[in-house]
Amino acid sequence: MFGERAEELENARMVERVEYVVGDGVLVPHDHEARAQFAKLRRGDVIDLEIFQRRVRTFSNALHLLFKRIGQSKDIRVRNVRGWLMVATGRADYVMLFGRRLPIPLSTNPGEMSTVELQAFWDDARDVIMDDILPTLTEYDRDDVMKLIDVVDRHEGDEP
Repeated sequence: MFGERAEELENARMVERVEYVVGDGVLVPHDHEARAQFAKLRRGDVIDLEIFQRRVRTFSNALHLLFKRIGQSKDIRVRNVRGWLMVATGRADYVMLFGRRLPIPLSTNPGEMSTVELQAFWDDARDVIMDDILPTLTEYDRDDVMKLIDVVDRHEGDEP
């Protein structure tokens, strides 16, 4: 079983992530890497395309570390911290399931949320953290979380 999987992976084509500029109904290769990738394609080729909006890595990474630290202090997974904050800041779809209206948190994935949207989420989530989460933490955890909030704030305006 594992040998078959290894052979399958060995024969799989690698994914190349390059940048394109969005034009009027077209994607234009952004640099030499994108042009080289594009040159391999023929007119009429059907390709799979995943769209990831550019992100300020220092900002999104700092935000992830903050959520991870909050999760550690509450003994919950980072995805649950992020999901709870999405719901708490009004970023959720509501669905009827088994006669109940349930929130489904939106994603912070770069394919779903731009840097501007992530920054707006942070502005709201910061208030929730300050008002609702910090008062429940031990002094040690609160100090750590405050330091991470400062790091996120420092990187919020960075350029991608």
